[in-house]
Amino acid sequence: MSANALVFIFAALCFFCGFLSALLSLPMLLKQVKPGAYGIRMYESFLSEEHWYKINCYGAKAMMLAYSLPMLCVGILLLVLRPHPFVAGVAAFLGNISFALLGMGIIKRYARRLVIR
Repeated sequence: MSANALVFIFAALCFFCGFLSALLSLPMLLKQVKPGAYGIRMYESFLSEEHWYKINCYGAKAMMLAYSLPMLCVGILLLVLRPHPFVAGVAAFLGNISFALLGMGIIKRYARRLVIR
């Protein structure tokens, strides 16, 4: 397999992850996901139905901005810059992990503040 093909695969993986995350976030953003179905599943979101919808709506926005958008950008950068396949793989792997953790940290912080109020 050529180096360009590997870089393309990593870029496609980034696009797919970013697009899938954004697609799954839309129903949460529109408050159409019933409690317990899927979504932001943490202790604070199960305290009440109101908390579920608020945390999932906020979580959808946070995941779109902190995960989906950056992953789409990483995919574009990989296609434009065409780095060494190892660098592309590391960028895709670390991007997935770090952006997901960033998004979850933002959501957890919001959920804790919501419960304190």
